[in-house]
This record gives sequence, structure tokens and C-alpha cells, in this order.
Amino acid sequence: ILYQTHLVSLDAQQKLLSEKCNQFQKQAQSYQIQLNGKKQCIEDNSFEVPRLICESDPSCETTERDEFIIEKLKSAVSEIALSRNKLQDENQKLLQELKMYQRQCQAMEAGLSEVKSELQSRDDLLRIIEMERLQLHRELLKMGELQNAQGNKKRLESSYSPCIKEPERKRKDLFSAAPDQPNHEKELNKSMALTNKEHSRCTSINKLEYENERLRNDLAKLHASGKSAWTNQNMYEETVRHGYQSQMKMKENEDRLSQDCETNRSTTPPLPPLTFQTKEMASPLVSDDEVFPLSPPDMSIPASLAAQHFLLEEEKRAKELEKLLNTHIDELQRHTEFTLNKYTNLKHNRHI
Repeated sequence: ILYQTHLVSLDAQQKLLSEKCNQFQKQAQSYQIQLNGKKQCIEDNSFEVPRLICESDPSCETTERDEFIIEKLKSAVSEIALSRNKLQDENQKLLQELKMYQRQCQAMEAGLSEVKSELQSRDDLLRIIEMERLQLHRELLKMGELQNAQGNKKRLESSYSPCIKEPERKRKDLFSAAPDQPNHEKELNKSMALTNKEHSRCTSINKLEYENERLRNDLAKLHASGKSAWTNQNMYEETVRHGYQSQMKMKENEDRLSQDCETNRSTTPPLPPLTFQTKEMASPLVSDDEVFPLSPPDMSIPASLAAQHFLLEEEKRAKELEKLLNTHIDELQRHTEFTLNKYTNLKHNRHI
């Protein structure tokens, strides 16, 4: 831009100088014409000079004045010529400078074009690099998505591998157990029979608990109503007999379950035998003679003392019977829990 403004100023100076030069040339031409005219006049007058000299002195003065004017004109013409030469030299110098500046401008334009071409090539290179970067970014995103998908797939496979391996293992077990299918069906039937027996045993335990509750209610009613000793004795014998029968049934069921478990080759230890005190079941904590000393009362004892003695004995028998029934129910519950644990362990070992 600076060189362009300098060139514009040089063009303007050149125009001014050319105009001045033309003006000086026109002035020089006019002066030359005037000089030529004056010279012609002088030459014309040169023939008349001797005549004028001869005529008078005033004419000589005019000629001297004319010569002086001519000399001034010559000096002016020489000065004009010198100024013209100077102007021509300056014009030549300006032209040379202009040519030099033009060459410099051309060189600068060439350098500018080279810089532009280099910038264009760099822009193209940057554009290519940007396109490659975008392509690499897209490829990296795709690779990241693929890696995430593979990671998710591996995590899903690792999380679902047990679920997949378990059916395969079961399928293999089924295929391996296909020849032993009749034996397996027999084992299933046995396990179902054991389940049914256990269910019946649970129902019998529930019935016993219900009977125990009913007997407790009956005992409470007996305490409240104060019935005769013989009726209480019959009720007590019935209760003991019922408890003993239920105990024998439970023992038979336990023996049957233990035999089934042995036939199924169980690895669990056999159930410990329940040691029930049959004597206590037959009579609570005392002998038969001591439990039922219910002979008719002596007539000599007062009625109030006999009644009080009878109530004390009935209360004692009721407490002993309640304690015995509670211990019997606790033993039945423990035995049932042990049998259930044994059956569940047997079933678990069979599945394994």
C-alpha cells in the first residue's frame, strides 16, 4: 500500500514536471521566436547601422540599448536553456527512479504473488489436515463406540455366563441322566412320598397342639367347676392315653422316615431316638398308687377338710399334667424340626 501511494505521488510529480517542462519549452520557443525576430530585425537593421551612425548620435544610443536588451535576452535564453537542461536531467532521474520503483513494485508484486501462492498452499494443506483430523476423530469415535460395545458385550457375557452355563450344565446333566431316567423317577416318587408323609406328620403335630390346647381348656374348666375326683381321674387317664398314642404314632412315623432315608442312601446321620418316659406318660411324676389314692373319704373327717384336701390334690395333678404336656409338645417340636432339616439336607444332597 505504501509503495502504491508512493507510485501515485511519483506519477503526480511526473505529471507536474512534464507540465512545467512543456511550459518552459513553450516559453523557450516563444523566447526563441522573439530572439529570431529580434535577430532578423538586427540583421535588417545592421545594413542601416552605418547610415544611422552617420546620421546622428541618438540613433546610436538606441542601438546600444537594443544590444543591451539582446544581451539580456541571450542571458535569459541561456538561463532558460540551463533550467531546461536541469529539468530534463531531473525528469530523467525521476524516470529512472520511477523505473526503479516500478521494478521494485514488480518484484514486490512477484513476492506478494509468491506469498499468496504459499498462503494458498498452506490453506489447502490446513484444509487437508483439518479434513484428516475430522476423519480421524470420526474413526476414533467409531472405535470408541466399538470398544464400548465390546466392553458391554463382555460384561453382559460375564454377567450372563452363569445363567448360560447353568442351563447348559443342567442340559448335560439331563442328557447324562437320560439313561438313569427310571431310577430318577423312582427317586422322585420316593421324595414325593416322603413329602406327603412329612405333611401328614405336620398335620398330626397341629392336631396334637390343638388337642393340647383343648385339654388345657378342659383342665381350666375342671379347676373352675370342681367336679368329682373320679371324673377328673378318668379325664386324666384319657389325656395320658391320648398323649401316649400320639407319641407312639410319631415314633412310628419317625422310624418310617428313617427307613426311607436309609433306602435313599442319605449321607446325613440318623435321627436320635426320642426317649419318652412311658411311665411318666402313664402316670405324672408319681406312682400309680400315689396318683390315684381316691378311695372314698372317711366319714370321721369333716367335709370341709376333705373338700380342701381334694382340691389341693386336683390342683397338684393339674399342674403336673400341664408340665408333662408342655415337655411333650416341646419334644415333638424339636423332633419335627430335626426331621425337616434332615429331609431338606437329603433333598439338597440328592439335587447335588
